[in-house]
Amino acid sequence: MLRALAEVEGDWRLDLIGTGEGEDDLIGLHALAGQLGIADRLNWLGWQSDPWRAVATADLLVLCSAFEGFPMILIEAMARGVPCLSSDCSSGPSDIILHGQNGWLYPVGDGGALAGRIQNLVRDRTLLPPAHAVRASVRMFSSNMVFGRIRRAIEATIERFGRRRYA
Repeated sequence: MLRALAEVEGDWRLDLIGTGEGEDDLIGLHALAGQLGIADRLNWLGWQSDPWRAVATADLLVLCSAFEGFPMILIEAMARGVPCLSSDCSSGPSDIILHGQNGWLYPVGDGGALAGRIQNLVRDRTLLPPAHAVRASVRMFSSNMVFGRIRRAIEATIERFGRRRYA
């Protein structure tokens, strides 16, 4: 992500949450940011027990993973109206992100594609989908909706196989 951001011109800032694998990771990332000339645009927040409180506002959440199961952070961001830009891991992000409606996907490891998408958004923030549309796009993941689908699946199974087998 840092290498991609070094290619982006214009007015942008990045809040980074987390600590990596250890202090050596952070030292290396700080050094890289300095070498790339972007250190003054980065806000290192470290580990946060409540990351959404630490970041009061955000235009975009960026996820640069090579592997994900089901990335809840994308749904958490979208439930707050924040669109997401994520690597297109083999599972997860493509189940959540609807291109242009609540975010975008880019190929895993393609820093040029990541930089290009961010550059487009920095140049024209009107490309960001409206918060209400982003929030609406993830309603199907709300606990009430998920529990309802589970309940209907259980009821359909009981109906199909008979109530006596499950009593």
